[in-house]
Amino acid sequence: MMEKEIFIQRGRVISIHAEKGAIKRAEERRFEGAGVRVIKGRKMGFYYTTDLGKIEDAVRKAEEICDASMEDKDLKGLPDMGNSNVRGIFDRRIADMEVSEAAEIVKRIIEAAKISDKIYSISCDAVLSHVKTEVQGRDEQEEERTFISISSYIRAKDGERSSVGMEANDGRSLSSVDPEFVGGKAAELALMSLNSIQIETGDYPVVIHPFSAPNFIGFLVSAAANAENIQQGRSFLSGKIGHSIGREEISIVDDGTIEGGTGTRGFDDEGVATRRTEVISSGVFRSAIHNSYTAFKEGIESTGNASRGYSSPPSISMNNALLEARGIEADEDDLLSMRRGVLLYSTDDTPNLANGEFSGLISLGFLIEEGEIKSGLKEVGFGINMMDFLKRAELVGKKRRSISGVITPEIRVSSMRLAGK
Repeated sequence: MMEKEIFIQRGRVISIHAEKGAIKRAEERRFEGAGVRVIKGRKMGFYYTTDLGKIEDAVRKAEEICDASMEDKDLKGLPDMGNSNVRGIFDRRIADMEVSEAAEIVKRIIEAAKISDKIYSISCDAVLSHVKTEVQGRDEQEEERTFISISSYIRAKDGERSSVGMEANDGRSLSSVDPEFVGGKAAELALMSLNSIQIETGDYPVVIHPFSAPNFIGFLVSAAANAENIQQGRSFLSGKIGHSIGREEISIVDDGTIEGGTGTRGFDDEGVATRRTEVISSGVFRSAIHNSYTAFKEGIESTGNASRGYSSPPSISMNNALLEARGIEADEDDLLSMRRGVLLYSTDDTPNLANGEFSGLISLGFLIEEGEIKSGLKEVGFGINMMDFLKRAELVGKKRRSISGVITPEIRVSSMRLAGK
């Protein structure tokens, strides 16, 4: 018996880029395409086209490829389809926005960043998209989604001293972003960093800011708990289902149904209904995130995490990653109450997938002394294993932020190795 699946996407993307306080690029791109999977028994063929008038040709090509393919003993056909009732994933204002209107958002970021004559370079970006996704498999369904992301990268200079600051917002609706905050906060951070210092090498308590949470929490869900990585033995979480890997107050979930979430969608890219998946529950690793292939391989249901573009077969990615930490929430003052510690605002590095070791450079960070944020930091490296990160999380803030689909408060880690002077 032959099964076929047609995955169609069409939409447009507006991107605006500014450098040194002036818009350098403003463009609109429209796209459409269809990816076709044909499955016969244990064989699969895939083909895609950018001409929606040639889908039947693509089906025939996929069938030819299928016939010529080798059997895959773990292939078990297409999944059953469904649709979660989600809200807040479409904003007509984004769908109808003109390039000139999007450029105005960037101009607002630029103006908001001009808080001092020490601000000498302002770079920022805005990306807006409107995409319609259709999946035709064992059933048929479609959904329209919008997205907006704005970011700023600001340089400050005072004599021979220079520094950077950065900030970002993203979401499904125009109201989820604040250009004045993104510009003003990045400039403020740049000014705060002008007096950056090096600190002595040693072990410090560290507060992980939500801006850097995608490198920690996002990596845990999207990469370490990715079923393909686990099944292939590439992840440090391979073989650890049911094992305690963090303190019992810590839970991390993947949830594709959160209202207005960046990763929210009614169905994944195989048409499987999204859901809430407890990845880590009370410190115990409970579940990987799956598409249908990895789920069928283990005899379980997909978690609704299939991800793809029309030009490739489904892979796996997180929807929204959410940190929950009951019993260790703290006010801002308590979170910062340390004699000497560090606020890690941003890093460009990610952990090692194979062993969980996370060694990197703090690209934006601040020294905390006697409960107050003091000078910025420069040339400071850090190192911690992700398993230790989950066990040493001693306090979390009460306010959450969403950055790149990771929804988390600030997280205070009791001890992290920092390399300075």
